[in-house]
Amino acid sequence: MAFILLSLLGATLAQRDPSRLNNFGALSPYHTAPVKGGTKVSLPSDCKVDQIMHLGRHGARYPEHESDGIKAMVAAVARAKDYIASADLPEELQFLKNGYVSDLGVGDLVETGRQQLFAHGKSFRAKYPTFKVDKLQCSGVKRVVESTDYFGRGYFGDAWAANSSAMVSIIPADSSTVSHITPWHVCKDLSFDTTDKVSAEWGSVYLPPITKRLNSLVPGLNFTTDDTLAAFQACGYDYAAHGSSPWCDVFTDEEIERFEYNADISMNAIWGSRLPNNGGAVMGSIYINTLIDRFSAQDSQPAYVEFGHDVTISLALTAMGLTKDIPQLSTSQIITNRKYRSSQQTPFAAQMVFEKFSCSSSFSGPQIRLVLNEAPFPLETCIKSEKDAEYGSCSFDNFVQANSFSRSVKYGDAAWKRACGEVV
Repeated sequence: MAFILLSLLGATLAQRDPSRLNNFGALSPYHTAPVKGGTKVSLPSDCKVDQIMHLGRHGARYPEHESDGIKAMVAAVARAKDYIASADLPEELQFLKNGYVSDLGVGDLVETGRQQLFAHGKSFRAKYPTFKVDKLQCSGVKRVVESTDYFGRGYFGDAWAANSSAMVSIIPADSSTVSHITPWHVCKDLSFDTTDKVSAEWGSVYLPPITKRLNSLVPGLNFTTDDTLAAFQACGYDYAAHGSSPWCDVFTDEEIERFEYNADISMNAIWGSRLPNNGGAVMGSIYINTLIDRFSAQDSQPAYVEFGHDVTISLALTAMGLTKDIPQLSTSQIITNRKYRSSQQTPFAAQMVFEKFSCSSSFSGPQIRLVLNEAPFPLETCIKSEKDAEYGSCSFDNFVQANSFSRSVKYGDAAWKRACGEVV
């Protein structure tokens, strides 16, 4: 009877909508973010966008630091092959009969990532047809440079091949280059202790029950909690590389929700508001200051199109105070109404676009709004009126005032040194 129930559960899992992979934190495939609280997606008809600052995350990639864990999990499956061969497995685990071998590379862009950025280039041109873009800027990491190239192919079409080398400006991602795209490289002694701590605390809550369930279904498997975590990651990266993974049907929706929460509290602890000494906001201040300076200057470009990382976006949102949860997220239970949502904010190929706009009657003076993954992301810290709230926007002056903290921070000052572990 128990086996029948487990088999039915497996059949149900195998038929689930793949959109549930949109809840895999920063490993989520690109998807349009949900619109918050009825915020209007389109600006009033009397408004026009005057200036844009775009930051795109690189497309889907192979794993980096997760690779060793995935290899160890593959080895655990191989060690259990004799047990698996004789076991009665539920449908969602039948793939183990043939073994599981990972062919994932390390760190590089996958084909899906190239397609994502090509599509973004085409859609960006369609959305902003009157803007002249003659330069793309990116961090020097290989997958980001390649993502920039594919965006250029989509945006410029056939003209790109002959002009690409002259139209891409690469900012080195190193410890001697102060860049708004990769500010963490110049944060000298950045500590990962906080993210290690919260990951361990939440991991001790959510991983053991899942591990116990898997081991009960596959006697002799002897997965550790690290193996279970690696199986989640294999799902995300297999899907990015191949469009499917047998591991994705192994986990229930509730288990994926717990994995997503782990992604959020971990990311928030190193690239968000939980970082000690206000480190997330301090590092993100470089991006916000660059944005304000560009939108304030009379001789600035109408469009800045740049490419970086999920961290770039997370730090910028943190600096603006838009993803800060009060109190900080629990490491013992899921906080469902949290502001920090890496799945929605920083999926593969995420797009963060700030628009400076003006209107003939709807608003007075220069305005600003943030469009994150094609949905308006309310600028809650500077919204002053019902009209502001309706569009998630605010006046540019109020935006500058709301970001006084960023304006007060300079690279290398006392606040920066405290955040980056340097002696003040």
